Amino acid sequence: MAGTAIPDDFPFPVIYDVETNPEMSPDLLVLSEQLSKISHGVKIHNHANWYAPIMKISDGLFIFAILLSILVGITVCTTVIFITKKTLSVHRDSVKILQLIGANNSYIASQFKKYYFSIGCKASFLSICLSLLTILGINYVTSASLLNLEVLEYIGGAVIIPIITTIVVMITSQRTVLFFLKNDKWLS
Repeated sequence: MAGTAIPDDFPFPVIYDVETNPEMSPDLLVLSEQLSKISHGVKIHNHANWYAPIMKISDGLFIFAILLSILVGITVCTTVIFITKKTLSVHRDSVKILQLIGANNSYIASQFKKYYFSIGCKASFLSICLSLLTILGINYVTSASLLNLEVLEYIGGAVIIPIITTIVVMITSQRTVLFFLKNDKWLS
């Protein structure tokens, strides 16, 4: 090691990476004592000790993400219900005329469903574009490869979630219109 600040007789540690059989769990304290008898200063580091808490945190974050998704879904449905009721109330004269000329409630509900579908498609398209730009941008900054399996999973989620949200909005608006028209509670 000529030319470095480290002396030639510096005692560098020797590191061994050992994997154990998952079916057997050796007693690391006994093993450490036995190895210390053979060579002084032997230390065993078991990384499984930090792996378990990290997995617990990961599982907790996953459960939190699912609960947050459920809360967002409930919020979306509640918002669509109130907006649909208000829209139905604002257009009550047109709806009454449609009913007088023979339009049934399912036809009126399908018109609302189509309207909310068109709004949902526009919002989903914007959401997908922004999500893709974000995912690819973060991946570009943090990784050497542009596309890998993990990025494709995120892209899949970024595409599927807005589509599912659009379907939920569409169905919620249709069911809301049918409910209020059936019960005549939309006139207020």
